[in-house]
Amino acid sequence: MAEDAKATKQDVVFFAFAKHLKDKHNPIYDQHAIRALWAICGKLSDDERKKCKSLLFDGKNKWKQTGSGGDTIECYDLFVKHINDLVATNNGVTKGEMDRLLMPLGQAIKKATDSYTAFHELCGWSGDG
Repeated sequence: MAEDAKATKQDVVFFAFAKHLKDKHNPIYDQHAIRALWAICGKLSDDERKKCKSLLFDGKNKWKQTGSGGDTIECYDLFVKHINDLVATNNGVTKGEMDRLLMPLGQAIKKATDSYTAFHELCGWSGDG
């Protein structure tokens, strides 16, 4: 992978995986990981939460089959930012440990909820979450 390579809206998951393969300090990223981060990270701004919703939910507030849409690259960037923040502030938790937590957590969240409303309730959010 070239040092100046950039993700596109269609390949951001593969781009992130290639970065991870090149350097294990880069987190693994996919729809499940961003879903789990969204659920557990209380530091996402309202704008970041809206981008996650756009990435993961369709117009009927049902889970998309895969993360897609106009916010794919922005969601990867916010994912990396917040993973780095979580690792830096959580007493020795590593990115590898985060990787092993987020994917199965995101899969379980998707399986346990069938709509944005159910996801919102599962997370215990007030307001629009």
